[in-house]
Amino acid sequence: MANYKQVNVIDRIQQLYRQGRSQRASAAELGVSRNTVARYLASNPEPPGQTGCHSTQAATKEKGTTCPVLSDEATHGVAQFETDSAEPEATHGVAQFETDSAEPEATHGVAQFESVSAEPEATHGSAVAPASRPPVVDKRSGCAQYASEILAAHAQGLSGRRIYQDLGDAGFTGSYASVKRFLQRNRETSPPVPFRRLIKLAGQEMQVDYGQGAWVRDERGRRRKTHLLCCVLSFSRRIYCEVSYRQDSESFIRGMENAFRHFCGVTATVVIDNLKAGVIRPCNFDPVLNPKCHDFAMHYGTCILPCRPRIPWHKGRVENVVGYVQNNALAGRTFPSVNAQNTFLWTWQDKVSDHRFHGTEKRHVIDMFHEEKASLQPLPASIFAAFSEELRKVHSDGHVEVQGAYYSVPPEYTSQEVWACHDGRHVRIMSKDLKELALHARQERGRTSTAAGHVPPVKVYLPERGSHWLLEQIEKSIGPGARAWGETVVLSRQAAAPKVLHGLLHLRKAHAAATIEFVCNLAITRGETCYQALKALLEERGDKRQPALPFQSEHELIRPLKEYNHLIDYKDIFP
Repeated sequence: MANYKQVNVIDRIQQLYRQGRSQRASAAELGVSRNTVARYLASNPEPPGQTGCHSTQAATKEKGTTCPVLSDEATHGVAQFETDSAEPEATHGVAQFETDSAEPEATHGVAQFESVSAEPEATHGSAVAPASRPPVVDKRSGCAQYASEILAAHAQGLSGRRIYQDLGDAGFTGSYASVKRFLQRNRETSPPVPFRRLIKLAGQEMQVDYGQGAWVRDERGRRRKTHLLCCVLSFSRRIYCEVSYRQDSESFIRGMENAFRHFCGVTATVVIDNLKAGVIRPCNFDPVLNPKCHDFAMHYGTCILPCRPRIPWHKGRVENVVGYVQNNALAGRTFPSVNAQNTFLWTWQDKVSDHRFHGTEKRHVIDMFHEEKASLQPLPASIFAAFSEELRKVHSDGHVEVQGAYYSVPPEYTSQEVWACHDGRHVRIMSKDLKELALHARQERGRTSTAAGHVPPVKVYLPERGSHWLLEQIEKSIGPGARAWGETVVLSRQAAAPKVLHGLLHLRKAHAAATIEFVCNLAITRGETCYQALKALLEERGDKRQPALPFQSEHELIRPLKEYNHLIDYKDIFP
């Protein structure tokens, strides 16, 4: 004999379920646990001994259909329902539903749903469900009367917070959590889109990423954080890793260089993250690399390709490798120095990581590397030269300051920012798009290096060009006699000679070249090397050239002369 109380609880659970109560509310009302309610609904969704509309109401509430009205007569457990045309005939255990066309034929244990166009084919124990799932609405929820508005706004792509704000303007008094629960209950479930596993060729790619290394406790007892650099070949999955105290460009480049030396070759591309040591301006389409990384890639003949910002799975192989190194090699360990940690990592690579069995490829990593090694590019003859880079602004005098010394740049870059890359011997100035502007020898603090051509022509004083250049200009514009006099001036006047030669060129503006040539030959015979003496000889000749005055025969303010012909009587002029 069944427990009467237990049967009543089961019936009550089914009744509350048909009324649309949630499992939480049913458990609170009946004083049982939620697991009990869920267990009875899962094992016996319909109350025993009941058929017809009671079982149909629960289904129709979920399906969005309307339960027909019960008739007063029922025979042999069969419920008859009203139709628009005539009273249907009932058969054993069959409930007939109204249709728009004709009376459906009933079969044992089959419930037929209304159809608009054609009569569905029914099979034993099955029902044809609607094409789309109607919204799930809890009548006790404050969102019940706004269900259509919420679903329409959500279909337009509006967020839950935006929908809640718009409902507040329409008089909604519920909470934001109520709107979230309503959207969660009506969320359309779709199969997840599978990830695409990219296949990389041998020697094609190396992925690089940073993680946190093991702590270092130095001789003073201080705990220092380390940064773990991991490099992995995308084809063979062979690993190289090392730790450092900093994530600057120098440590980043030296780590990649050590990886190439460890692999005895260079890959065609290197995929990195958008860290500041490698990328100065992230971009989905054309990121701007750090100048040092750009030169490093040129030196090794590879191409550095930063992945898209905030999408780490574009370099998923190295992301997994960082976790593998942290959990397998470094977890629970502390080292006295960075060198000790690196020594341990390199030993671990040779003994553990190189001999692991890769589950996807079904091969050992070291065997795949031997296959890939022949596809790697050869290493360059020398290592990458170490240098430092700094972003500097060009001063108003056309120079940039690098560690206390000053170096010139082309005049069109005045007041702009440029990159200054320097080592122990040279200073290279580059624009922000990595175009080389100047190359200088390293100067001591306080010294200035100005390259030829970096001074604007309007700022060049002619004596600065030197006596040799001035003598060539004198011979071109005046003649050989003037050059001969200039050479005597250079021999006798020395440091003052450029200014005197500049004065000789200046005389060309007021005197004819032949006159200056004659006077210079006369000055040579007299032994005169002074500019004032040469000028006095020119004044004695008194043939100072009158500059030609240009006259215009036509102008918009002057009438043509032919218009004055009728005013002139030529007989008076020429009798």
